[in-house]
Amino acid sequence: MRSPLMAILAVLFLCAVSSQTRAQDASAADRRIVVTEGADYYGFDYRIVKNTSLEACKRSCLSDNACRAFTFDTAARWCVLKSDFAELVEREGAVAGRVIAAKREIPHFTYVEEIDMEAFSADIMKLKGQN
Repeated sequence: MRSPLMAILAVLFLCAVSSQTRAQDASAADRRIVVTEGADYYGFDYRIVKNTSLEACKRSCLSDNACRAFTFDTAARWCVLKSDFAELVEREGAVAGRVIAAKREIPHFTYVEEIDMEAFSADIMKLKGQN
């Protein structure tokens, strides 16, 4: 039989791991750009970066949390940052980009599977009864 102290330590450990993972999820800047050649996300313009490159335009959008999309004009070398996006419109000489959340690999904790949940629950119930 497991001791109540071990059960408490296990709960505290799992809570710490869980809240650390949630904090990382909330603060992570896991964004990337998906581009479509010959297209423009019409509207929602909020800033224009002139005399730039497509790569710099992507970086500008990714570094600005307000940016959800952009259109890069290849001839003028203008990057039009957008606060949102709607319809994708065909436009020769333009590259449309939008921000998407990058897929994150969820870690697999094998030790969690090894916990005897029945015994763990029984220990918790015992602890509740001691209060």
